[in-house]
Amino acid sequence: MSMKALFFAAGAGGGACGSLSTDQVPTMTSNTAPSGTASAADETYELAWKSFNNATGVGWTSLAVTGAIIYDFGSGNGFICKGYSLSAATVNRARMAKDWTLEGANGGAYTTLDTVTGETAWSADEKRSYSAIADADFSNDTSYYQYKINVSANNGSGGALEIGEIELYECGD
Repeated sequence: MSMKALFFAAGAGGGACGSLSTDQVPTMTSNTAPSGTASAADETYELAWKSFNNATGVGWTSLAVTGAIIYDFGSGNGFICKGYSLSAATVNRARMAKDWTLEGANGGAYTTLDTVTGETAWSADEKRSYSAIADADFSNDTSYYQYKINVSANNGSGGALEIGEIELYECGD
């Protein structure tokens, strides 16, 4: 695991944002329900919404070893993302993201908010969190309604990429 992974709790932290909120993504039951849209470049195995369903086990799984997964809150429903977490799936952690960017957009070009490299040795259902509260490399002061995890490498699987769960947080102050 890299030094970038932070384990934060509501009420902890400092700076302009003293704590983080609960997950801003609703518990998804399909790519479009109950609200917003989950999507991915490749959904040939497990659909994108499975990484936003607040359940452990299996999340979005792509048959490519790199790829992107997006949550779109809808125009007018943006927020300033100050933290996020990724969780590994239960079955094959070699499929889990190792290198990625978190990006935000408002219907146009994406802006990189955070870059993570070298996240290895994931345990089954392990959650790792990343926060602008304590990470100088993560910066965002803009409200976006689209957020994307763009994975450039997994943990060694030659046949798939999988992210068990994704959560997005705003300031809880």
